[in-house]
Amino acid sequence: LALLAQARDQPLGPWCAVLIGALFAWASLYKQVVLMIAVLLVGVHCLFPQPRSSRRQALMEAGLIACVIAAAWGVVMAYFAIVGRFAAFWDTVITYNSFYAGNLVENLASSLHPSKLFPPKLRLLWPFVAFAGAGLVVAVVKAPTRVWMLLLAYALGALITVALPGHF
Repeated sequence: LALLAQARDQPLGPWCAVLIGALFAWASLYKQVVLMIAVLLVGVHCLFPQPRSSRRQALMEAGLIACVIAAAWGVVMAYFAIVGRFAAFWDTVITYNSFYAGNLVENLASSLHPSKLFPPKLRLLWPFVAFAGAGLVVAVVKAPTRVWMLLLAYALGALITVALPGHF
């Protein structure tokens, strides 16, 4: 998020895009659902490019980020294929996770229920929520559109990331 939101008047550049892709790849190899945050942040980067940058440049940077993530996953899958453990890798990372999560649409829908969005155990945190809401209003008024859209994408991505597995 910090690398995408940096206050520069020029495109990210290829090395920064590679670094962002490597960081997202690293995170996704640990927890695959983090890719939702990556997709949303990179989508906002494309819709709201850096000042003095073009949407075409932002799309090329997004493509580079996606290629780095795909390459990292390809290397990991190739390793497990070479050592003869690809079936175990696939079962562990894909099959079991699909079984564990269940229906993703139902998980997302149930996560929007007020009892899940505002659980009674977290009522003590309401003052912090109000403070964060005030900060969001200030951000919307004062910060450039790109910055608060990135923050909104991150918040939405975090909500989806928590909701997708369905065990919250």
